[in-house]
Amino acid sequence: MMIPPVSSPLATSPPAAPTSPPPSIVQEDLSPVVRDLRRKVSQLESEKADLASALEQQRDVETRAQRAEQLLQDERDKYQKLHELTRRLEGDVRELSEDTKRKDTTVAALSSEKTALQASVQDLNQRLERDIRKLSEEVKQRDAALAALSSEKSTLEASIKRLSGIESS
Repeated sequence: MMIPPVSSPLATSPPAAPTSPPPSIVQEDLSPVVRDLRRKVSQLESEKADLASALEQQRDVETRAQRAEQLLQDERDKYQKLHELTRRLEGDVRELSEDTKRKDTTVAALSSEKTALQASVQDLNQRLERDIRKLSEEVKQRDAALAALSSEKSTLEASIKRLSGIESS
């Protein structure tokens, strides 16, 4: 049997690894680090939740802002349409006002003409009544003259008959 040669411990031994402390010491040394890491992770998760909530709120605000902007644009469009309609209506009102003034002028002229015609008709009626009375009077006089002539004729005819009867006898 052969015995292995003994070598010097310095020459052949591998470098000495640091000796590990017992697990309980390592655990005691790491425990505050782990706790600190857990605390930091917890803080980061809390910050992450806060940021997610803030992001959601920002999205809600942006959505509301977009809706508000759209409503504002819609209102601007409505205002523009109403403004245009108002301008057209004001033009129509001016045109109607001018038309009304022209018609009022025409009505005033027609009213004046009507008054003049009424006065003329009244004058003609008065002259006609005067002429009718005059003619009526003349007709009465002629009827009276005719009656007198007729009576005179009858008298003359009776006289002629008497004279004719006297001459024949």
